[in-house]
Amino acid sequence: MKSHKNTYAWIGIIGVIIASFVLLWPLGKSGFFITDDGDWMIIRLSAFYQSLVGGQFPVRFLGRLNHNYGYPVANFLYPGFLYVGSFIRLFGFTYVDVVKIILVLSVVGSGSFLYVTLKKKYDTLSSFGGAVSYILSPYVVFDLFKRGSVGEIFAFLPASVLFFGILGDITWIIPIATALLIVSHNSLALLFLCVSFVFASLSTRRWVYFRGMVIGVGMSTFFWLPALYERRYVLFDSVSISDPYAYFMTLLNWQLLGVGAVASFLVLVSRAHKFTVFEKCAAVITLVSVIFSLSLSRIIWQWVPMLASFIQFPFRLLSVVSFVGAFSVSALLQVLTKKNRVALVFALFCVLFYTTVRYQQSIYYVDRTEGYYSTNEGTTTVKNEFMPRWVQTLQTTRANQKVEVLSGDAVFTSIKETSQRIDGLLEVEAKSTIQINTIYYPGWGVTLNGVLIPVEYDNPYGLMHLTVPKGSYKFEASFRETGFRLITDVVSLIFGIIYLTGMIRSRLRL
Repeated sequence: MKSHKNTYAWIGIIGVIIASFVLLWPLGKSGFFITDDGDWMIIRLSAFYQSLVGGQFPVRFLGRLNHNYGYPVANFLYPGFLYVGSFIRLFGFTYVDVVKIILVLSVVGSGSFLYVTLKKKYDTLSSFGGAVSYILSPYVVFDLFKRGSVGEIFAFLPASVLFFGILGDITWIIPIATALLIVSHNSLALLFLCVSFVFASLSTRRWVYFRGMVIGVGMSTFFWLPALYERRYVLFDSVSISDPYAYFMTLLNWQLLGVGAVASFLVLVSRAHKFTVFEKCAAVITLVSVIFSLSLSRIIWQWVPMLASFIQFPFRLLSVVSFVGAFSVSALLQVLTKKNRVALVFALFCVLFYTTVRYQQSIYYVDRTEGYYSTNEGTTTVKNEFMPRWVQTLQTTRANQKVEVLSGDAVFTSIKETSQRIDGLLEVEAKSTIQINTIYYPGWGVTLNGVLIPVEYDNPYGLMHLTVPKGSYKFEASFRETGFRLITDVVSLIFGIIYLTGMIRSRLRL
């Protein structure tokens, strides 16, 4: 009997892979499809990789962006897929192929983990139906092929692993999944952590799961705490990136709700004894997410403007609808007779297959050279919202040289530069003012003959200026961790050690 169950389980995994192929087959074409953010994500990955191999870790300041004047975007926006992508890049893949690999791993991985999580509660067919309702959900299709949101698609993977850890009682995986989720996508991390907290609360082992999540939050401190603390340095809070109230669900795009929303409604209106407290809770979470994606929730968004600025797009809550709604789909299938279950899963797959393929027919491809991505110097954000506040005038072209003499008499020789380090020899015949054509951001420092000197940046472009007296110097400018960031790095390391120590102790008890 057990071997038959294992066979059915593997059939379900194969079905998940087939469903993933239905969604992902366009990635096999040459080039990349045109999306809102896709090209920017590839460009950011290339700049991130250059900074990482140049010696910056953790990566926070991308020196190539902003016309080679630098941009601290990696300090604020989800670096998870960038770290994973940089690792894949080491194997010689192009940047486009790296992003495609990330998308494939994210969809197949999240679909598979969701399936095995559902399998803890439901039979193979019902679990497969739930997983397919997520993989081929209209919002995931839209997110992938219209928005090109690599970070969001990637975030589904650690979210699915976190749910698997909580609902499958696999405690050792919860800290890793939590940490990876936090660095995968800012908004989705908040949403899915809230859902995970609710799910964990329904278990008698809630404190074990809470502890694992806290450790994961601690392990990711190096990212989220500097991102929150250093918002004071950038324009983010003073720039209207988009009008959140223009991105509610409407009658024109109602189909993005998917079958998960319908299934959740049916769970709640069906006879109460059919479904468990967990299933009702999942249905409520799904429908609340639907409500918050509709304009009728506008007044709630207006009450909490900080939440609106953080989530940015109310329809982003459909990520929760697509994922958590899968539990309602499986729950509904489970209460049907086997014959009806087979028929409904087949019908569900056919409908989702049709809507997915139909949407894919509108995809347009462009085959750019590798150099387009590896040399592009845009900021990769909509309104340069992570530009330091002291930058009053934006540059439109790159400088002819990285360092230049504004006044006085000085000559640079043997200049070497990377995206976060510039060094060389400086001969000053008379007191001079030197300009480094990189915007200042905390972490940049300059030494002359190993002595740290003051850096000024109170100029319209926010560039680094130095006043240097007569003499011969070994010049070095580099970007390093500030004291505060170093503390957060140490905190992450400490929590990592706590996690590893706990793992070792648990293994020794076995």
